[in-house]
Amino acid sequence: FEIAYEVFDTYHLWGRIDAETALHHIASPMCILFSTMTSVDFRVLCHLMFAIDASGFALAIGKLMLRYGTLPRVKIYRVLFWVYVPTRIYAPFLDTVLICHNLFYMAEWPEWLRAYLWAMVMMDGLNSYFCYALMSRAYLRPAIVLPEDQTWGRILE
Repeated sequence: FEIAYEVFDTYHLWGRIDAETALHHIASPMCILFSTMTSVDFRVLCHLMFAIDASGFALAIGKLMLRYGTLPRVKIYRVLFWVYVPTRIYAPFLDTVLICHNLFYMAEWPEWLRAYLWAMVMMDGLNSYFCYALMSRAYLRPAIVLPEDQTWGRILE
């Protein structure tokens, strides 16, 4: 399902896709496909996919609320940040460590290992970057997401 979503989303966004999103859409299916070739416990892969799909669901709702909702944008970014950290930072990093730990116990390293490790590091790096962007909009520089008619007093209430 994750790979189908990445292909669909890439096709849907094709005219306005940025470099980070393109790398994410390339690396995510690579991680999933290469993970299935390892001898890691299937529960680790299910955990990884569940975390990615749960966060993707929350991010999709957040994007809809940002575009069509009436809640203040800063509040939406704060909720998205607190959903994103456990599901796209902690869980995938833990799964990366477990999968890589299992790879080092393989008798012979396969040809695709370098591409797999690149994809995992790329995904963790992109997720960290996106997390920083959410944190920046939610806490560090929320003025960039405020409409001009809103004031700090109304946002902090």
